[in-house]
Amino acid sequence: MATKNSKNPTTASTAEAIVAVQTPKTPKVALATITVLAAQNPKRPGTLAHRTFELYRSGMTTHEFVALGGFGAALTWDAKHGFIALN
Repeated sequence: MATKNSKNPTTASTAEAIVAVQTPKTPKVALATITVLAAQNPKRPGTLAHRTFELYRSGMTTHEFVALGGFGAALTWDAKHGFIALN
């Protein structure tokens, strides 16, 4: 089944081939090891921040954290506020 676009005609098989070879994006955070410093989750329960903080495990890398759904901004914020350390 062909789909036409006035600027870029493609076929469904071409689109499927493109999707098949795409790889996940590399996280845009520096590679570091996370050490959790907070004794318990300091974020308000029921929030996205609380769920994101639950992803942290001491010894995991920043890239592993992002791959699990964490955010680079969360790493920066939590390190700045002393909840985690990045080594």
